Amino acid sequence: MKKKAGWPILFLSGLLGTDSLGMEVGFMIAGDRMTKNPVTVSPRDTLAVAQEKMRAGEFRQIPVVDHGRLVGILTDRDIRKYGRHNIVASVQSAMTEGAITATPATPLEEVAQILLRHKIGALPVVEKEELVGIISTTDILQAFVDLVAAHNLKAR
Repeated sequence: MKKKAGWPILFLSGLLGTDSLGMEVGFMIAGDRMTKNPVTVSPRDTLAVAQEKMRAGEFRQIPVVDHGRLVGILTDRDIRKYGRHNIVASVQSAMTEGAITATPATPLEEVAQILLRHKIGALPVVEKEELVGIISTTDILQAFVDLVAAHNLKAR
């Protein structure tokens, strides 16, 4: 990777290749960092079912899928709004419809900007109207950690 001011320059819009100077460049896209085939819930599931899936998987958001199509996203905050006594409410009553999404080819930098701009924790990843993954702030942070570690190895 080409270095500038001690940090590698990342080209974030394609696959592996070389720049105009013949230097190796790495591209980081959502498809490389997302969780593939994520756990989902149906709009007809109860909040208790969704909460249990989220607890078991240790995640804070879960895509809502109906007949194979993404219809929304449910977060731990959405569930907390209903309190303990309303946990039998349906996922549909609490979910956010029309979730902001990414594609597997979306540059990681763009994913991070969307998460920051909208103050959200994850984006469902959709290809041809089908949910193929989810990418979270944890995935972005892991990419950053990997990048710093690779930089530090090259600096030695």
